[in-house]
Amino acid sequence: MAQPVPRLARGEVIQGPVSGGNMSEFSDWVRRETGLNISDYQSLHEWSIRDTDLFWSMLGRWLKISWVREPSATRREPQAPILDQRWWPGGLINYVDRVRDMGRGREATRAIIGVSQSRDRVELTWGQLFALVVQQREILRSRGVRAGDRVVALLPNVPETLVVFLAAASLGAIFSSCPPEFGADAVISRFGQISPKLLVYAD
Repeated sequence: MAQPVPRLARGEVIQGPVSGGNMSEFSDWVRRETGLNISDYQSLHEWSIRDTDLFWSMLGRWLKISWVREPSATRREPQAPILDQRWWPGGLINYVDRVRDMGRGREATRAIIGVSQSRDRVELTWGQLFALVVQQREILRSRGVRAGDRVVALLPNVPETLVVFLAAASLGAIFSSCPPEFGADAVISRFGQISPKLLVYAD
């Protein structure tokens, strides 16, 4: 069980990773994988700025990033300042893959709770959520939605809106939503800017 983060006095600095925390687990993993002597926060920090490419490469592996397309390098221009840096050139990820990873092995666990003034409470497990996403994805695909297309939803803040978002994002489409109560002017202003290919709406 992870230990609580200690309360710090004003000006005090944590000298080492908190035992059981993510930083500590990452440091332990790097030590096992590379043999580097990273024993505390200071050595972790020094390594991260001394060998930036290896640090970020290892962090990506430790986080198990689900690449759709592997990057060709960690940074495009290693000599450029950090703020001007282009990270992971050539790499491609999809947010939905990360969400799916969150639910993997937890299909029967509750993922979504929807509460509305106009209908009963709705609960979806991870398994139910992604079954609906797959179904909606096929509907969008059958309507000709492809990567880069814009899909908009005139829907309230309900689980169905999340399903449409995840389905659209899984195809690489751009998603925007607006609740019906915003009124016609707001809806036209928001959706008119992005020339949507498909509108999903509540009756």
